[in-house]
Amino acid sequence: MIAGKFKEAIGIDVNQWQVDDCRNRFKEIHNLKFYHTDESKSSDFSGQFQIVICMETLEHCPEPIVDLVLDELNRLASDNGKIFISVPIEIGLTFIFKYWLRKMAGWRNLSDYKYYEKYSFRNAWKMIFANSKTQLDRPIYGGGHTHYGFNWLRLKLKIKEKLIVESVDYSPLGWLRGICSSQVWFTCRPKRKD
Repeated sequence: MIAGKFKEAIGIDVNQWQVDDCRNRFKEIHNLKFYHTDESKSSDFSGQFQIVICMETLEHCPEPIVDLVLDELNRLASDNGKIFISVPIEIGLTFIFKYWLRKMAGWRNLSDYKYYEKYSFRNAWKMIFANSKTQLDRPIYGGGHTHYGFNWLRLKLKIKEKLIVESVDYSPLGWLRGICSSQVWFTCRPKRKD
């Protein structure tokens, strides 16, 4: 979808199967290339990108990996580049709405929602009234997290440590500042060490 908007676009993924699949499916688009994260660690990639996008990924990463990913986003962006990060909102009123939607999808045997974790009353209460200090034990499956216990406000603090945050936007109903939104977007600039 973006290939026609850029001279060159690159996708990077930790899963080699995803990289190979994308290379095969999009081989006819010559300005679009795909790399495994190991390949992107080359200094050839450092500071080379005007736009770096990380969508719906950080909520699945254990905390030490979040630090590594944010450091990589910072490294890949050019000095005047932009870094866009999106994650789901899973707290507050949105938590209630999403939880019941997932429950109903599970009852109807839609996709994998029947396996969605159950919240104890105490943990659900924490998610509804979460602040930047709220943290739940988040189980790891296959090396990563599900959305269970994800708190974007905690992540926001981590992003501010690693990058320069220019704006925070919400979708939909952005004017409510995330109260009833499904997703949050961070627009950032790289933070260079002096």
